[in-house]
Parts: sequence; C-alpha cells; structure tokens
Amino acid sequence: MSLVEVLDPDGIPQTALLNNREFGSDDYRGTPMRNGTVEQWNLINTTGDAHPIHLHYVQFQVLERQSFSASRYLRAAYPEPIVPGTGRYPPPSAESFVRGPGRRPAANERGWKDTVVAMPGEITRILVPFGAGVVHGLPFATGANHSGDYVWHCHILEHEDNEMMQRYVVA
Repeated sequence: MSLVEVLDPDGIPQTALLNNREFGSDDYRGTPMRNGTVEQWNLINTTGDAHPIHLHYVQFQVLERQSFSASRYLRAAYPEPIVPGTGRYPPPSAESFVRGPGRRPAANERGWKDTVVAMPGEITRILVPFGAGVVHGLPFATGANHSGDYVWHCHILEHEDNEMMQRYVVA
C-alpha cells in the first residue's frame, strides 16, 4: 500500500494518493479481502509527510517499522512525472529498497489500533484481520463477519479531501 504525492513542476505537492489511485478508481475490486483472514499490509510512505492512516471496519496490530529508500522505490514503481492512475497496481514490494533492520513498534503502538502514523521514508507493517481470525496466535473477532465496501484513508482532513482515500472490499 503506497502513499504517493503528485508534485507540480516546482516540486510542490498537488495531490496525495494511496496506491497512486484516485478515490474513484475501480482497481481495488480485483483483490477483495476475505472474511476470516488476516493480511499483512505494508504502508510504504514515499512522501515527506507523516500520515495517520485509518482503516474502517477493522482494528489491526502494528508489526514493525523499517526505513527504505523512497526515491529509489518511486523511480522503480512509478513513471516520471507521477500521474494519478499510472504505475503498477497493486504497487510493487519495497523490500529490495529497505535500509537496515525493522524496528518493533513503540509501546503505545502495541495494542489494537484503527489508526497508525506512517512516517516518511518508512514501511509500516500492520496485521489486519477481516472478520473473525487469528493475530499473533490470539483469536480475534469483530463480532460478526461483514461483507461490503470499506475505506482506508489519511486522517489529515486536507489529504482525505484531496484523494488520499481508497476503498477496499471484504467478501
């Protein structure tokens, strides 16, 4: 899950995007999340900003944070200049661009969360259960399995209103 900014010719951010897709993109429908499963999401922050990323419907656990080369990743993942809707989808892994070992989350990030701050130049890895599932060996349930469309987005209002919101499907 990549966090990307589209810059103007002077290098000023004009649009903040998730997976370099606008909210109206239908790409997300190709890979629904399944009830009763647990996924690892890697929040790949290629921007210069910290983004509080919020997932609707679920609570998740932060696994770790790891620095990576955002500039090298961007060159590999998206053509220059970055245009919304271009580049690979889903975005490629950032594993070959990491710098140093991963770090455990801070003590205040070790419980169940619905929002996590994705820091600039970091991959924030989270475990996300959809419906009933098991995380870190412990059973987890939202109380019911819910199929449908949900959103994940940056919780900075200006970013949320400027396309840094994406849908996902639980089937």
